[in-house]
Amino acid sequence: MAPKKATTKKTAGASRQKKNAERQSPRRREIGAMICLFLGIVSFLGYFPIEGYFIDFFCDLVKGIIGQGFYFLPPALFVCSVILFFHRGRPVRLRVTSALCIPAILGSLMHLFTDKVEYEFSWGMFKILWNSGRALESGGVVSGLLSISAEAMVSVVGAFIILILTLFFLLFVMFNRSLTDIVDWVKRREKIEYTPEPEPDRGLPSKYRQNRGKRL
Repeated sequence: MAPKKATTKKTAGASRQKKNAERQSPRRREIGAMICLFLGIVSFLGYFPIEGYFIDFFCDLVKGIIGQGFYFLPPALFVCSVILFFHRGRPVRLRVTSALCIPAILGSLMHLFTDKVEYEFSWGMFKILWNSGRALESGGVVSGLLSISAEAMVSVVGAFIILILTLFFLLFVMFNRSLTDIVDWVKRREKIEYTPEPEPDRGLPSKYRQNRGKRL
């Protein structure tokens, strides 16, 4: 009986240590959610002609990096904030990373069809992409370079297909869904059977309706 008591004491002590560790663990995800919410509000204010040192600095930095993908950054940050707030102990690092990559991919797609400048692969290209990205005329350094590289390797059509597939993959990961989940949802959807209603008698006089009822 002694070994059993020892094991029970060990398990009880381990559970207590685990609870204490959970209580003392920092709220990293909640802090990250607050940061994403704050940056989402700041980037959303960047849509409008509002002056502010941090707003101008942050928005210019993001525009120089992903260019036209800046338009999609506030929704992505708000989604990250929601994911981090309601994680419920589940791993969300991959979902948050996917949500933050979506604006860059969308910036690459927009650069692919809106920017008609022919770039040469050199150090001067980064300065051009940075300045045009801040002016929201290209995909910036990261998104623009990704679009230019994909177009150079697999043409415009191939780059478009690759970027679209990447975008759908990131959306699936962000919403924690897969193709099998969508197929199962379609299969489980209720099929409403159509039941035709009897057509009403139109244009018949009341006397004829009564005689018709008596004959029947």
